[in-house]
Amino acid sequence: MLNDVPGMAFGALMFFCYLKRKGYWIAPLALLGGFLIPGYLPLLGIVLMLFPRGEPPLVRLPRVGWVMGIALGSVIAWAALKMYRDGVVISGVKAEQVHAELLPLSVVALGLQMVVLLGPLFSFWPSPKGAWESLRLRYVPVAIAIPWLIAYAIDRFGSEVIDVTAKAHGQVSLLLGIHKPLASLVAHVSFFGPSFVLLFMLAGAFGRSVWRLGMGMALATGAFFLSFIDSESRHLMISMPLFAAGLAMAFDRVSSGGAKARKRWIFVLAFACLGILSSTVFMPIEKPPLSGLKVVKGYGTSGWQRLFMHVGPWMSMHSFAIVAAFAALSALLLWALGRRWLRFWGPLDFDPNADPQG
Repeated sequence: MLNDVPGMAFGALMFFCYLKRKGYWIAPLALLGGFLIPGYLPLLGIVLMLFPRGEPPLVRLPRVGWVMGIALGSVIAWAALKMYRDGVVISGVKAEQVHAELLPLSVVALGLQMVVLLGPLFSFWPSPKGAWESLRLRYVPVAIAIPWLIAYAIDRFGSEVIDVTAKAHGQVSLLLGIHKPLASLVAHVSFFGPSFVLLFMLAGAFGRSVWRLGMGMALATGAFFLSFIDSESRHLMISMPLFAAGLAMAFDRVSSGGAKARKRWIFVLAFACLGILSSTVFMPIEKPPLSGLKVVKGYGTSGWQRLFMHVGPWMSMHSFAIVAAFAALSALLLWALGRRWLRFWGPLDFDPNADPQG
């Protein structure tokens, strides 16, 4: 059994405790999460515990944000390229390997994705005093104890058979990000629907909105954006509660103020229909076909795409093209429905007198 769904449940519980300002309730979830989704769940818990809900005073520095976004996007793209040139492989399965003929385009696309996501997030900064006041010092001993206890338990009771390290997972995630051009975005649209299309269209508002819930939410979002690189979308399920909240806040902000209710409902209805279309609910669930199917060169039998069309590195180029076309058409439709009243791409800042919790 895969741990992604239970991991999402733990992430949702942590986020609920964060919203309710129950820091000590997060501690046991972070500790247990270390044995469910190692690395990410404890980190998420520690961040949300140390920086409770509550927006600190912010300074808007868009140039700093975009410079940092470009720098980090370039470093991530370079690291992915270096992994490939160093001969690191994802696995022994041919279908999972990076498409070498598309590598330059894939590397550039990965860097641009990260710039668009990270730039708006880093365009806002709390003052040193505000950041210090956001930190809850009483949680620091607990935050130190959690990774220590996890490391002790692994050292004492760990299995020698399991050899997946944090470094190995990071290397694979980078390679999965350059598997194909825009591999992560297309895979996430296939897995989660058009919400990831809307994320890029509302990137500025999303980056600002998460700060409304405090530094803990902003730091957790930064970790989520880094995990976005991985085109095996199930790995992102842990962050879905935070992502859904941030996207809902962003849409509420940019769609308010003069927009007619009818236009908003049409947009939401169209978005919901796109979500249903992308979920392949119309496709019957069958036993994996093992014989009598046309063989697609390099990808095994075509019938397996019924199962793996939602898994980025296992998509055939044919399946990838279908999902990429759906993502592009979704973006065009949403843009056409909202371009006259929905403030795409901004503004990054909002009325400081507005309700900070949206």
